[in-house]
Amino acid sequence: MSHRTCPVLSMPDETKKTTTNNPPPLMPPNRRHVGSGIVSCNQRRKMKTSKPLDFLLKNDNMKLCSICGEEKKLSFEHMPPQGTGNNKPVKIYGLENMTPYGGYLHEKFTKSPRGMGGFKLCEDCNNKAGSWYVNSYIDLNNQIMSAIKENLGKKDIELICKVKPLNFLKQVICLMLCADQANGQLREIINTKET
Repeated sequence: MSHRTCPVLSMPDETKKTTTNNPPPLMPPNRRHVGSGIVSCNQRRKMKTSKPLDFLLKNDNMKLCSICGEEKKLSFEHMPPQGTGNNKPVKIYGLENMTPYGGYLHEKFTKSPRGMGGFKLCEDCNNKAGSWYVNSYIDLNNQIMSAIKENLGKKDIELICKVKPLNFLKQVICLMLCADQANGQLREIINTKET
């Protein structure tokens, strides 16, 4: 049976020399910080093969459209919009992939062949946001990207952009709702085109 050692946090040699009166706060070799506590290597190995903790995967809001809040079939929402260059394959890491409490999902990822995003909006809301707000976001993105390319290497530049601020901000709010799987407080603003 092979024995695996856990990495130990250590301090650089020069730091150790200057703090000889107070020994450095090192953890024992078989322990490591995870989240807000200390977990042994054996516990970490066990977590990697166990089921993820419920709070990481079970969220009733994940079934709801991020904008209207209704439980409908969800469509893929690009975050940021596809027209900004978000159309290439990416690896998506969720909270369950970033913590050992994600169990067998820890240090794994999901591949998305169509860009960053997820199934967050019903078809109606996705189409509505796409026809009302996305173009303002893409236009501003393209103006800024063009200005950056034209002015590479320059020390100071002045940039003047044309934008429909309300539409741009509403698209930003749509993206925030999708990223956070919203609880409904901002939905009314998005669903009213004039305000």
